[in-house]
Amino acid sequence: MAFNVKWRDCEPTLENFIKNMKTLDKTYNLGLISPVIMSYFKIEKGKTPLDLEKELRKHNLDTGLIAKPVSDDPYYSKIVNEGKGKIIKLSYFGKSGEYPPEALADYIMIISCRPRKNVVEETLQIHDTMEENLTKLKDAGSLGIDSSDADDILESGDIRYKQDNEERLILEGKKLVFLEDIDPVKELKEVQEKYPDAQFVFCKHMSNGTPIYLYVKDNIILSKVGINVYLDEKGKKQQQYVFIP
Repeated sequence: MAFNVKWRDCEPTLENFIKNMKTLDKTYNLGLISPVIMSYFKIEKGKTPLDLEKELRKHNLDTGLIAKPVSDDPYYSKIVNEGKGKIIKLSYFGKSGEYPPEALADYIMIISCRPRKNVVEETLQIHDTMEENLTKLKDAGSLGIDSSDADDILESGDIRYKQDNEERLILEGKKLVFLEDIDPVKELKEVQEKYPDAQFVFCKHMSNGTPIYLYVKDNIILSKVGINVYLDEKGKKQQQYVFIP
């Protein structure tokens, strides 16, 4: 599934949030889905991850939410223990000023962008039942970072949202997403024309061990499309286009 992402202005409504989730759900792309998930708490003020998980299930979406104990996550517990950030309940998302003690959460909301079967398996590695996860989601939160420590946390690999205008509008639920299919032949031809000195080289393997070749220049991948080379049942060399997330 190869696509370009386009955003258009829209009203911040629950209906448009669901449209965005239905569009992005099968991409299993955390980078695209995370800001849309967070926009729910701007649109539906005071709601919790429990409310959102019920909404996701209502529409039979694969994307799911997991309440993970902060104490069981070395990354988040380190930030909290060092005083560089706090886990704030999502029902307080977007509120300004000092957070009261009851706003602090013992569980972090994890967004799982996988087929629902895998989301359930992942959830049951943390909780005994799916119902227990729902109960804990009610008071789950997200990371609030002290601005003075933001750069250090970013360097450690934390996912932070870009602060450009479009990203801010996505987080506020004011952008509707559209996916435009990519023509793989056209895509690769345009890369060749734009980067005539690019190299077509092996970069990674498929899950079955067959190689994927991509256009690369200065160690930068230039296209969302690669070519997978494999042998068919008769031992004849074949190739297919593959999407690179």
